[in-house]
Amino acid sequence: MDLELNPFKPGSGLRPPALEGRGKQIAAFDLLVARSARRNYDRGMVLSGLRGVGKTTVLNTLAEHADRQGWLTIGIEARPNAAGTAAVRAKLGQELTVGLRRYSRKHKIQKLIDP
Repeated sequence: MDLELNPFKPGSGLRPPALEGRGKQIAAFDLLVARSARRNYDRGMVLSGLRGVGKTTVLNTLAEHADRQGWLTIGIEARPNAAGTAAVRAKLGQELTVGLRRYSRKHKIQKLIDP
């Protein structure tokens, strides 16, 4: 492949011009969301890989899919030490508060619109 034409540009969470090769993960997640809506819960998903392969970009895409289905999504990043534990707890509390406000505001507006 001509390097000049290659759309791959590693960057933390930056969306590439085309999200290629991740269709199976996105389809599996959409199935997980659909089954969960019917209370047919699955085992979930784990994404792993080396730095720069697009895990964060895929997670952001999955969060967008979940948001469109009415799920509450939050983002946290863990670190393997004592300070990381405290940081995760603080970030989780903050993200849950913001997410729940966004979720509840959206549903209050929806109730006003729907008869």
